Amino acid sequence: MSKVELLLLTKTSSTATAAISSASINAGAAVIQAKKVTGANTGNVYVGTSGIVTASAQEIELQPGDSYALPIPAGDWMDLSQVFIACATSGDGVIVHFSPRAGSN
Repeated sequence: MSKVELLLLTKTSSTATAAISSASINAGAAVIQAKKVTGANTGNVYVGTSGIVTASAQEIELQPGDSYALPIPAGDWMDLSQVFIACATSGDGVIVHFSPRAGSN
């Protein structure tokens, strides 16, 4: 069974965007979930590339508790430091469940 790790990212500003990770993490699989329990989100979270803005057609929009599996083809990987979030509300955030690519982290 693959190792699964978790990251928690909470935004302190509703205007800035943030990378999921400041360090390069090569993930073979990743699911992003908008927080729904302790400290649950009150607004929507947007997932995309650097420079994303809230409520734009280029992002994946997650309501509190929604999740999104990043489209990573089997045998490939994605650097999570290249995936960004923006939040409509300060204090909202995401939980990222991911499997690191073997030998990359």
